[in-house]
Amino acid sequence: MKKIWILILCCFMLSGCKKEVPQVSLADYNQFVEAIDNQNEFQDESLYYDMTLVMNKVDEHYRYDLIIGNVTQRLENVRIVCKDDSLSDYYPSIGVYDDPVNLDSYTKAETLTYKGVHLSGITRKEEVEVRVLVEFEDSQGKLHQEYIKLSKGI
Repeated sequence: MKKIWILILCCFMLSGCKKEVPQVSLADYNQFVEAIDNQNEFQDESLYYDMTLVMNKVDEHYRYDLIIGNVTQRLENVRIVCKDDSLSDYYPSIGVYDDPVNLDSYTKAETLTYKGVHLSGITRKEEVEVRVLVEFEDSQGKLHQEYIKLSKGI
């Protein structure tokens, strides 16, 4: 009998692991990607945070890491999509499929507040160009959308 209860408990736990992506999230993601594609002018830096692009060789691929941190003020409801120049339909993102994060000078995971965030992608090219849409609310509650383009090679 004890084994049956353990089996039933395991089944409940495994069924709880299934998580479908809400259609709203997919629509938001597609809107971000479309906005990046339609954007003609890009910044190379922000007044609100530092952004760094790093490249590393991993076997026959290259991994790029986009690091955002060192904020000048608290940024709330941060959502980011980082579109590289590969042929993929899926790009690194934060706050679009999952809950938006907050960026500040400290980390408090319970409130999704971090000192910085890190997005990674894989490419076959030795050089990558990423176009990034960063959406956030500043400390006065004003909504910002910043389009930033960075390039990096090995």
